[in-house]
Amino acid sequence: MTQPHVLNDYVRLGYVFVPNSSDPPAPALLRIDEHAGIDVDIPLLPGAYPPHSLDNPAPSPEYLHFKDDRGLLTLGGCHGRGHRWNSASGCGRKFLRAAFAVKGADFSDESTKQVHGVRSQLAGLHAWMGWQITTMTIKNDAEDNIEEVGISKRIVAATVVSEGSYTVRFAPTVKTRDFDFTGEETHYDTLADQPTSWDSHLVLHSAIRNLVALSLWHPVDYVSHEVQHPSESRQLPNGDEPPMPWRTLHYLHRTRRTHNVSPTEPRVQSEHFTYNDVGENGVKRWFELSRSHSRTIAPLMSHLYLTGLPVETQMTHIGICLEALRFADRIGTGESQGVANGESIANRASALAGGVGESVVNILGGADRWGSRFADAYNGVKHANRPSVDPGELFWLVRSGALVARACLLQRIGVPSESFNRLRNSAWWHPMKEGIANSATIT
Repeated sequence: MTQPHVLNDYVRLGYVFVPNSSDPPAPALLRIDEHAGIDVDIPLLPGAYPPHSLDNPAPSPEYLHFKDDRGLLTLGGCHGRGHRWNSASGCGRKFLRAAFAVKGADFSDESTKQVHGVRSQLAGLHAWMGWQITTMTIKNDAEDNIEEVGISKRIVAATVVSEGSYTVRFAPTVKTRDFDFTGEETHYDTLADQPTSWDSHLVLHSAIRNLVALSLWHPVDYVSHEVQHPSESRQLPNGDEPPMPWRTLHYLHRTRRTHNVSPTEPRVQSEHFTYNDVGENGVKRWFELSRSHSRTIAPLMSHLYLTGLPVETQMTHIGICLEALRFADRIGTGESQGVANGESIANRASALAGGVGESVVNILGGADRWGSRFADAYNGVKHANRPSVDPGELFWLVRSGALVARACLLQRIGVPSESFNRLRNSAWWHPMKEGIANSATIT
């Protein structure tokens, strides 16, 4: 948690002023918190009694510019959060919240959010792409002692995926500090043919984030955002156009989650799926699936990110996910909503489980039996007149339901069936195997 009295890139002391206004700059404390939002605290000087009462505060400007020794920021989507006034001292404070903050103070209208490109760095993306940029070689002497250690870095070409009028580009980079190698990372860009809202870009960025999380089955979070703005397009004296610079973007109200994601970089295990399993066509299918199956993906991601919730809440997420998945599948085949909605929970769960391949079905202990058990547990959570299920059974069915949903989605984007064989020896599924062994004692 950031401490307000420590100034850094996210807690800054400076001045704010309204673009194209004759009002003088006002001192302000800016706090950018990845979970709480972007807040501006403006002290009201002695004698400057606020022109409006607390019940009728002055309207806040939509855009503000912030300036300090670190540079300039544009704050957009600003709205007031009230103010505090002490009549005895004649001092007070005004509180504002911004929807976004972007580096530079030359943005002051809706064109601010019309950008050529958005770049994101995502925890786990480099591991998911499977790039090995750095190689270490060790040379031993005649007595087998280490004589020489060498580190070489190879150039890896960016991977490009087209999506409508956008180009999605995955690019590896080498991290250095003072000419020393410190690690590897990967960022991804979305580049539009014409300037467009960064909301449109971030839809694709969110889809990539969900795909990486689904493949690694681990919460992943954004590390940073940057934007390319068309106002910075320029020409060199020889007529060439250099690449537009990238500007830091804080857009926390759209990209943050309600869960405090661990900063630990996910590690790829043998049972995980990577870009090599998905491929370029799989990424394209995922973009399409993110639109057609959004009501499936959202609760599954909530289950993955919101760990530590009661098992009954987790079952609600997985049940909603599987219901929506089966419904979307049937609508996609041309069936009416009434017919698709009339299918029982047990039949929906059994149909989904039966279609994910032998490896997963063996983990479940049979599709039909599993579907019936899942329906009993899900209905027991939803309906007060249904019998409740043993917590251990409920936990096993939540975990196995998440596996079914995950396998179904990966299967629909073209992950080959043999890739699911790697789940057989995963230590993560041992509790599920115990659930199968104990299923004969569960009534």
